[in-house]
Amino acid sequence: MTGTAGSGFREGESIWMVAAGGIKRPAEYVGTGETSAWFGGPPRVCVVYLDSRAGDAV
Repeated sequence: MTGTAGSGFREGESIWMVAAGGIKRPAEYVGTGETSAWFGGPPRVCVVYLDSRAGDAV
């Protein structure tokens, strides 16, 4: 596993995503989203949900 500068997470690390309404889903941290630097706005991270194996940028 490699570290991601400034994120506090490691690639492949298991995490919990909390959605609106308090719904929790197990996920795996993939990395940081690059577009936030280009367009401004909050930093984004990429995850893969373990229950569906679908990816998402949150």
